[in-house]
Amino acid sequence: MTRTDEENSTGFRYAQGAVAAGGGGADVRVRIWLSGRAFEYVIAAAAVGNLIADWRRQRWCGAIELFSAPTSGVPRIPCERLYLGS
Repeated sequence: MTRTDEENSTGFRYAQGAVAAGGGGADVRVRIWLSGRAFEYVIAAAAVGNLIADWRRQRWCGAIELFSAPTSGVPRIPCERLYLGS
């Protein structure tokens, strides 16, 4: 998954780079902006589509950034299983 640096009108920001492989598949680093504060998490690439769909249904934060970066030391997003459909 590779995206060029851009911000579109929907509030998503994509940073350039390849997604690093994780334990059960690819992981993506996500930054969620809420009330002017940034929260960084790791989420399975398979769950990103559901995260974005959930955000589009009800805009619960200001913006979501997806990018590749080292994922060690970054916590997994809470309730990741909900976004995986498990």
